[in-house]
Parts: sequence; C-alpha cells; structure tokens
Amino acid sequence: MANLLSGTRIYGTANVDSQIYVGANVNVGANVSIGTASISIGTQFIANTTRLTISTTPLSANGGTGTSGQVLVSNGSIGSPAWATLGSGFSNMTVVSATNATQAWPSTNSVYALRIKATVIGGGGGGGGSTIATGAIAAGGGGGGLSVDFIDFVSGQTTLNVTVGAAGAAGATTGVVGGSGGASSVVYNAVTVATGNGGAGGTAFAAAGVLGGAGGTATTGTLNISGSRGYPGGTSAALSPFLGCGGNSPLGFGYGGPHGQTAAGAVGQAASGYGGGGAGGYTGSGVTLRSGGAGTIGVVILEY
Repeated sequence: MANLLSGTRIYGTANVDSQIYVGANVNVGANVSIGTASISIGTQFIANTTRLTISTTPLSANGGTGTSGQVLVSNGSIGSPAWATLGSGFSNMTVVSATNATQAWPSTNSVYALRIKATVIGGGGGGGGSTIATGAIAAGGGGGGLSVDFIDFVSGQTTLNVTVGAAGAAGATTGVVGGSGGASSVVYNAVTVATGNGGAGGTAFAAAGVLGGAGGTATTGTLNISGSRGYPGGTSAALSPFLGCGGNSPLGFGYGGPHGQTAAGAVGQAASGYGGGGAGGYTGSGVTLRSGGAGTIGVVILEY
C-alpha cells in the first residue's frame, strides 16, 4: 500500500515497501540508499542500471548549461566536467615575444586544450662592422633556426616555460663582429620539445672576403630547419648589391645595405620579421667605418 507523507518528519531509518509520495520540497541527509530498479522524477528524468534518460530538461554542469553545439568534457581528477566547444583543428594563436616567459596552458571554462602546436625561431645574428678599407663591405648575420613540434596535455601540468632568443647586436664601427642571436625554446613537463638556435654574427671585412654568419640550427622538434647563412663581405663592385646581406629565417628577412648607392658608404640595414640577420656595414669610397645592422628577435608561436 502506498505511503502518504504530509507534514511528517522522519528521523533515523525509514523502510518503505511500496511507494512514497512527497510534496514539493524534500530535504535528504548525507547518505541515501534506494533499492528500486529505477528513479522517476516527473516525466523528465529517469535513471536506472541501464541508462540515464533526460527528455526536455537542460543538463547543468559546472555552473552552467553551456551553449548549443558544445560538449561536456571531463577534467579528470583535477576538476568538475565543463562545457567546451568541439574543436575543428587549431583556431587560436598566442605569439610570445618576451625574452623569457612562463605561459599558462590554454583553457576554456576550466577545460584544458588537448594539444598545442609550438613553433620556435631563434634570434637573427647582427651584421659585422666595416673596416677602413675603401669599398669594404662586412658580412651579414645568419638567420635563426626554426623548430616545430606538437605537445600533448599532461594532467596537472598547466604551464610552459618559454624562452625567446634575443636579437644579435650590430657590429660596431670599429670593424667588430656582429653579435649572435639567442636561442628560442619551449619546455613542458621538464622536456624541451622544440629549440631554434640563433644565427651567428657577421664578421668584419677581410681583404680576401669571408663567409657571413652561420644560420642557427634547430633541434628536438618534429620539424627542424636551419636559418640561412649571411652573405659574405668583400669589395667587388659588380657584387656590391649582394655582399653583406643578412641571412633569412622562415619568418624573418635580412637585407643588404644600399651598397653602390652612396659613395660615402652606409650602415648595414637591420633585419625584419623574426630571426632575420642584420646586414654588414659598407665603408664606401671614404675612410669612415660603418656599423652593421642588428638582427631581429626570435619568436615562439603557440597554436591550439
């Protein structure tokens, strides 16, 4: 026979053999055991040993019902499930150009991205400074190396250590070699996943000509590409538009100085983009030494 409870308070344990009808408000203690095969609440919610059925009632999780098209994603042992938009590939990008930075693993509504694509490029080398020799053009700096890798999320590991390679300094006017660019890298869960080394600085002019700064190498990534070497120095009038050009990286360019366009000579052009090598200085027909051009800083790009 059914039991009808109206205005009744039950303490301790209550055993109900058949059915129990309860009004609008029900307060239940910490532990409830229900031995029936299923629980029915109106016509909207049914749970049993086979399935959970929800008809027209919205499902709320982690403080909200989400938006149309979102899916409920588990946060494992570190948090409640939450609604997230089902990804269709990488749709967000973070460009890190600070020299050193701790980057938080990207998340939406407390749900962490499953994978990140990391692209790193080392800094470009600076161009060398020219010497007093008439028509001297110093060598260009090398371009930074590029490394690309994919990083899978590890539960509990929510930060990446990012290093962006510094730009190589321009060689001074006293015939000084350009500075080398710094290395860029991404470290996650104590593993260096991608490293792009900086390009070497361009040398000062030598009478017999000298190679430009070597391009930076790349390691530890799935794809690794070295930057291009800077162009050599020299005095050849026929080659002057090409001598001393800075090396390129996949996202940066080195340029030649305006060689032959000015008799008095000119400083080397600075590079552009990320990881480009600076150009060498050009003395011209005079005796004034010229500084090289600076390389450009490296970069770390995170896509998710």
